[in-house]
Formats: sequence, C-alpha cells, structure tokens
Amino acid sequence: DGRQLFWVSSDLRSFWRADVAGATLIKPPEKVAALPPGIIGMDMTPDRSRMLAITPERAGTGSVTVVQNWRRGLAGR
Repeated sequence: DGRQLFWVSSDLRSFWRADVAGATLIKPPEKVAALPPGIIGMDMTPDRSRMLAITPERAGTGSVTVVQNWRRGLAGR
C-alpha cells in the first residue's frame, strides 16, 4: 500500500521495515527479524502479518518428490 518499505540486510541475516509517507521516512528503520543462515528465498503474506523464509535442509545434492493424483489415494479411506 506504499506506507512501508521492507528489505533484507546486505549480509542476508536481518529483515527490516520503515514507515514512509511519500519519499519521507516517518520514523527510523526497525529490525523486524533475525534470519537463519543460508536463506534461499523469502516472502510475506499480503497483510504483512507473517513471513516465510526458505532455507536448505542440508548441504549437497537434493531431490524433489512430486506426488500426483494424491486425492485418489485418499478416496479409498
């Protein structure tokens, strides 16, 4: 809605917020959260009440499992 700016610090370890009106800061920036190391990506909910940060579970080669037709498996229960 243009009333707040959000950003991640250059070391990717903290998440910040600043309230703005036009091009003017209303109050000093505020640290919202400390972030875990190794963040791959992050986003906030539209109402800005929650944040999701994706981090690797472990280092090395990973895998992805895609389950198709999972509802059919539940139908017999």
